Amino acid sequence: MTAPEKHPLSDGYPPSWAHAWGQDRYGIWVEVEVGSVRQRLRWIPGGVFWMGSPVNEDWRYDTDWPIHQVSLRTGFWLADSPCTQEFWCQLSAKNPSEFVSAERPVERIS
Repeated sequence: MTAPEKHPLSDGYPPSWAHAWGQDRYGIWVEVEVGSVRQRLRWIPGGVFWMGSPVNEDWRYDTDWPIHQVSLRTGFWLADSPCTQEFWCQLSAKNPSEFVSAERPVERIS
C-alpha cells in the first residue's frame, strides 16, 4: 500500500493560478478567475472506489453496469458547480446555449 497523497495546499500555498483558497466542511477548495467570473474547484484525492449500480436498483441506466472498481492514482481539481454561460463566454467568447442566461449552465458543448 502506498502512502496517502499529500493534498495540494498542505504546504500553505495555493496553485499559482488560484485567486482564492481555503477549506470548509466539504474539504479543500480553490477559486479560479477568468475575467470577472469565478469558479470554485474542489480537491478530489486519488484512491479506490466502486462505480456502477446493482441491477435491482431503481432509476438505474443500462450503462450503470457492471459494478466495477476504479482506481485514481492522483488527485485532481473538479468544479463544484456547473460551468455557467457567463464563465464559458469568458473562456471562449461564444455562447452555444439554446436557453440563454448568464447564470444558467452552459449547454451544447463537449
